[in-house]
Amino acid sequence: MAIAELLGSDWPAYITNAMLTIESNKSDDEESIGVMILTDIKQAFIDKAIDRISSEDLVKYLIDIDDRPWCEWRHGQPMTKMTLSKLLKPFLIRPNQLRINSYNKLRGFKVEQFKDAFSRYLTFTPSQHGTTVQTNDSKTYGVPPYDFQEVTNEQGGTLKPVDDEPCTVVPP
Repeated sequence: MAIAELLGSDWPAYITNAMLTIESNKSDDEESIGVMILTDIKQAFIDKAIDRISSEDLVKYLIDIDDRPWCEWRHGQPMTKMTLSKLLKPFLIRPNQLRINSYNKLRGFKVEQFKDAFSRYLTFTPSQHGTTVQTNDSKTYGVPPYDFQEVTNEQGGTLKPVDDEPCTVVPP
């Protein structure tokens, strides 16, 4: 969209129409299941406070979530590692060989593989409660996967972390 805006002319309308056509061909179930699996995976990384997880452990985590379809995914059968891979394929996320601890090499995922999908498909909802401005020397803000909250300062500007720098003020 940004490139279309720069090109001007009829390009923004052309791109908008193309996006609407693509989106209208998606069923609500496809979109909601994709967002649901990403939401639950993000929560797995947060709950476990880890930056990598084996496919097997992730599937077990997902199956144990109440009020989600993963425990009865197909014909009353729980989700499998293969099912998980198929659900993540549209997001271009595939399991890799990982060293989970110093002894085991397993297939699984690193939180950084999900960074793009989390930012694109999961909406950010700022906390209802205020929080103090904090700096961090790493590129991760908070518990993986890169959770951070926007904070409004006294002048009404929004504070956001930028790479390795402390929070900067963005005008209202």
